[in-house]
Amino acid sequence: MYTLTHKLLYHVLRMKRGCKEDIGAIEYFCQRSWNDIHRTWGYLQTTEENRFCSTDLFLEQMLFCSMLGYEQFFKTRKQD
Repeated sequence: MYTLTHKLLYHVLRMKRGCKEDIGAIEYFCQRSWNDIHRTWGYLQTTEENRFCSTDLFLEQMLFCSMLGYEQFFKTRKQD
């Protein structure tokens, strides 16, 4: 479940160290994260099981792409 967010974290850490980034990879990972975040949110709204792990994953999904400047992650609803 965390593979995608950990790939994003890797890119965040690389940027903090001054490394050149592959913007295409970051866009790809954030697009996938954008899709996953809505599934995670839906799961959190409908279950009481495993909420800690799902909430943690949701926060990671929101945080890393937000840190990279993807403003849609600041909004609470998916824009059509």
